[in-house]
This record gives sequence, C-alpha cells and structure tokens, in this order.
Amino acid sequence: MNEIHTCFQFAPDGAITGSAPREVPPGDHNAAIILDTPYPPRPLPADAAARIRALQEHIACLPILDSRTPDEILGCGEDGLPH
Repeated sequence: MNEIHTCFQFAPDGAITGSAPREVPPGDHNAAIILDTPYPPRPLPADAAARIRALQEHIACLPILDSRTPDEILGCGEDGLPH
C-alpha cells in the first residue's frame, strides 16, 4: 500500500475533484480519504428526531406475524451455522 498526499475539493453534491501526483499510474484505484481538518456534523432537520421517534413507536406497536427466532427463520443449527 502506498501513501499519497494530494488535495481534493468536495462539492455540496458529493462530487470530488482533484489530481494525483504524476507517479500514480492511470487506472482505477481504491483510496481512503483522511481529513486533516475537523468538520462539523450535519445537523438534522428540526423535526427529524420527532419523526424518527414516531416511526419507532409505530413499529413497536405492529403485531408479530412470525414468532420464530431469528435462527429458526434463517435455518441455523445450534452451532449458529445454516443447515
């Protein structure tokens, strides 16, 4: 794995622009971007928390239609592996 230092710009729509150093060969490359400056988290819309709570309450009130355990539904044995 090679460590490469360069600068990228991030647009509001999520597009990334920038250029790699000349020693990077052309082609597709996987990369991890580590931000060296802190950024504030995006605030949720004012009503988002209330909407999430209402949805959680609604889901909690739904009837259980299948009383099997998750392992039974997936067909797992006592070892936790599928049959």
